[in-house]
Amino acid sequence: MKASEAAKAWGWSEDKVRRYCRDGMVPFASKELGRFGREEWVIPNGSAVPPISLYDAANWMTLIRDVSEGATPDLQGPEGSDVRIADALAYLGQLGWCTRLELRKDARGRLLPLETVRGIRLTTSGLRCLDEFNDSRKCSVTVVRSGALTKSAAGLLGLSMKGEVQETRSVYRG
Repeated sequence: MKASEAAKAWGWSEDKVRRYCRDGMVPFASKELGRFGREEWVIPNGSAVPPISLYDAANWMTLIRDVSEGATPDLQGPEGSDVRIADALAYLGQLGWCTRLELRKDARGRLLPLETVRGIRLTTSGLRCLDEFNDSRKCSVTVVRSGALTKSAAGLLGLSMKGEVQETRSVYRG
């Protein structure tokens, strides 16, 4: 089906469907040459609505990476959040960005989120996607500081004693 058909079926706008396809959040979506030589997204028939966005996927993959390195995050959420955790982890597994395993539950049938996340590892493609996402959020900021410099600092920078220092930093957009 085309992006317009998926938008109607999912109750989304066409732009949102195209953005999810472009971000790789719709499995097996591909671009094909359509009418008038324009490229169109083709989505496999029967595709389910993606439960998470690329931003959510990056947050989950960061959590998985941190837990695999020994962190202990707080995964206590509102009622029904364990279903969201299960959906997100299962979907990341479908995309091939993390390993899948059986979800562990307690005696009352509730998901044990931390125990579930501990056994999951990111795949190479998941790590690459996470790095690309983080790089896309990076931007450079130039900070200019005015003021008197010490003689040694001015000499190292090749400036006069009353000069400006320019410093470039990489920061993440929120």
